[in-house]
Amino acid sequence: KRPLKSLSDMLKGKQGRFRQNLLGKRVDFSGRSVIVTGPELKLHQCGLPKKMALELFKPFIYSRLEAKGLSSTVKQAKK
Repeated sequence: KRPLKSLSDMLKGKQGRFRQNLLGKRVDFSGRSVIVTGPELKLHQCGLPKKMALELFKPFIYSRLEAKGLSSTVKQAKK
């Protein structure tokens, strides 16, 4: 038999309705990574893994390739 949950129990905490469903939204062009320092970086710069950078900046890369005439469509730019 399951223990009974009050209305406040269903709303509060990490497993509550607000944090579990209502506050968690998907966002385009975002990523999570670990911040580390690098000797080759300046103080105002941050490093980003190459694979993540390519994924995040895909739309900008595609449009730049089209603008420079290196590809005529987004489909060609993806290759």
